[in-house]
Amino acid sequence: MNLLSRCLVMDIETATVGSKPNKEVDKLRYVGFKLPNGKNMVFHYSQKESIQNIISMYPVIIGHNIKDRMYKHFEMGYDVHIMERYGFNFFTKNHKRITFIDTQEIIEKRAKSMMGLDLVLGQFSLKYLSQYFNLKSKKGEFDYNLLQKESLKGEEYILMKEYLESDLNVTYQLFMYLYNFFSGFIEFCKPKDKVTFKWLTSSSGSLAYKIICFQAGLPEVYKKESVRARKQFKGGYVSLPERDYASGEIYCVDFSSLYPHMFIGGNLYSKYKPQEITGGLFPKENDYWDGGEIYGVGKNKIQGKYSRKQGKIESTLKKFYDLRVQIKKDMKKLGKKTDEYKYLNKKQYAIKILINTMYGISGSECFSSVYDLQTASDCTAMARTSIIYARGKLLEHGYDVIYSDTDSAYVVDVFKDKKRLESICRAISKKQINSFNIKIDSHDFEIENKKPFKKMWFFKNDKGRYNKKHYMIQTFDDEIKVKGLKIIKGDCSSLSKKVFKDYIIPHFKASEGDFYITPTKLLQWIKSVAESENKLLEKRYRVNDKSSYKSMSCIQAQISMRYGAGEHYLIDNKYIGAGKNKKKATLKELKRSFGEEWLKAVNLNEYLKELNAFVKPNQRKKYK
Repeated sequence: MNLLSRCLVMDIETATVGSKPNKEVDKLRYVGFKLPNGKNMVFHYSQKESIQNIISMYPVIIGHNIKDRMYKHFEMGYDVHIMERYGFNFFTKNHKRITFIDTQEIIEKRAKSMMGLDLVLGQFSLKYLSQYFNLKSKKGEFDYNLLQKESLKGEEYILMKEYLESDLNVTYQLFMYLYNFFSGFIEFCKPKDKVTFKWLTSSSGSLAYKIICFQAGLPEVYKKESVRARKQFKGGYVSLPERDYASGEIYCVDFSSLYPHMFIGGNLYSKYKPQEITGGLFPKENDYWDGGEIYGVGKNKIQGKYSRKQGKIESTLKKFYDLRVQIKKDMKKLGKKTDEYKYLNKKQYAIKILINTMYGISGSECFSSVYDLQTASDCTAMARTSIIYARGKLLEHGYDVIYSDTDSAYVVDVFKDKKRLESICRAISKKQINSFNIKIDSHDFEIENKKPFKKMWFFKNDKGRYNKKHYMIQTFDDEIKVKGLKIIKGDCSSLSKKVFKDYIIPHFKASEGDFYITPTKLLQWIKSVAESENKLLEKRYRVNDKSSYKSMSCIQAQISMRYGAGEHYLIDNKYIGAGKNKKKATLKELKRSFGEEWLKAVNLNEYLKELNAFVKPNQRKKYK
């Protein structure tokens, strides 16, 4: 079945009533469609019969922020609600409810958990995403005040039509980007989930549950009233660094898919159930496993007893893991630009997400067929034991273990002998495999980076304590890798990122041990970038006419009063412009009012705060 032939792209244009869009009162003006054959169609809302006929022809409708839903306590969704207010219904001609694919909802659910993207709510807009993913179709610009008219004619209609069609095109491009990115899941899903696009629209947890239930032959049952239980038991083991800086030949050694291997090796979904004791017959001592030589001792020992006969879920997980290993072997024989390589890469990535999500859903009552609090707890206990055991053996053999977290450890190879380190890692893996309930040879503890790292820096919070997963690495090729710091977050300013690239990275590369930067030096660098690239200080504000705002105290109303309706690029400053406490003015105004001293009027604290990880904790209070 051609899934795409079932899909209609939809977007609407409305007249805003009030200071910001409100689906309860805004007025519908135009409805646009992109058909599967690529044709765009635009209708005035009064052409109800034509609009409804097109809607009812397609079982799937695609749009951006079209569905009613909640996201982090925010009410989302727009288009469908307004169209239903105007009497349109979303049923096919054979009276089946239409499936909605909301591209913004997919980003909300999957950007971080499945795509590794650190985006914030303000970056979910169609315009931002089209730029972020470098889509072929770009979202255009339009004067929304024109839509206050009941209908448009002539040049105004043409402008609106071009803008609406641009939105349809970019929505389709975004959908296709997401479709292709996640297409590796399709073949693992049951037929119904394929045609209803659950493989694309479900959260990572729900999707993993659907696939595991289908592949393992389990009932896909949900508990409506449930709580997530993960915080009721101890999580992964973390050994925070004891110093700010390390250098030498540094390796990251880690366990491959640690949690899935704990589930499989421990057979943790298969509780041991002894037969009723009758006629003097007792279960044999080896009928169950409760930790073995390594996992059954110490304060992190497992609490349950598990069958030695591999269960359905464990068998399915192993099947997926082995398939991924084989796919990665096959990929090595192919060129990275070939279609087959790209197809296999999507497939192996889908399996990675699937098997790594099982731990999360095992601790959630919602997913009834895989939920078991003891199973989830014993998985983390085994994982903690694994890394603690590995860390202890590395220390015992004389290595400098500078940091470890959940499934990995960073080690300074003081012997400068990679083969020696590899041999010890293999011995650690073998010892653990021999202690498993179900033997699984793919449980590897191995060096992740082929070449050693040169330097590693660790960062503290404002209280002077090390932050977990906050560090920076320099390779021997002089590449810098950053983990956890504000500078790599999606909402970090372009100006701070420029300071980091031009000044902070060179500073760190040249440092030996004492890498902290004084607030005075940091401010000097910020000013240098601001002076040379003024545009990096500007922030975009899009506002309506001042008459549309109920309260004149909000910043949008203040900007509209001073600069009028439209799009404005303004700079936060201390003295002039729109706003009461915090002022916002144009660059031209600042230069006109303060001349060559204009930068002194600008509020630079925001950038200092974004870069405060590079300042000693006891000095950060000076600019808060």
